[in-house]
Amino acid sequence: MAEEEVNLTPMLDIVFIMLIFFIVTATFVKEIGISTSRPSDAPENEPPPEARKNIQMEVTPDCWVILERRRIDPGQVGPNVQRLLAERPGANAVVSIQGDADTQCVVEVMDQIREGGVAGDISLRKAPEAPQ
Repeated sequence: MAEEEVNLTPMLDIVFIMLIFFIVTATFVKEIGISTSRPSDAPENEPPPEARKNIQMEVTPDCWVILERRRIDPGQVGPNVQRLLAERPGANAVVSIQGDADTQCVVEVMDQIREGGVAGDISLRKAPEAPQ
């Protein structure tokens, strides 16, 4: 007796043709998602680079100026600002006014800042009250 064999070649041909058909006709969709920005690793208590660039000083009610934790006369603001501008070119000035500081004293400090070479903005702000 002769053994009968099943010829699988035509079936494999059909499977490969169907596979090629599905690969060619498949559409690939690009997923659209939300882009997120992760927080930086910089410490939170460190001021941003823009804030460090400003020259900050305080005018006290008795007409003294506190600049870099030093108490100076308003007439000495100009040379100190020149020195700070050499370190931070293009810096702006921020003047904090403590309590009831005299307006004439504040204007004198602003004039000294301009003579020191600050060409940008001079911002005025009221200094926060110290807790008692």
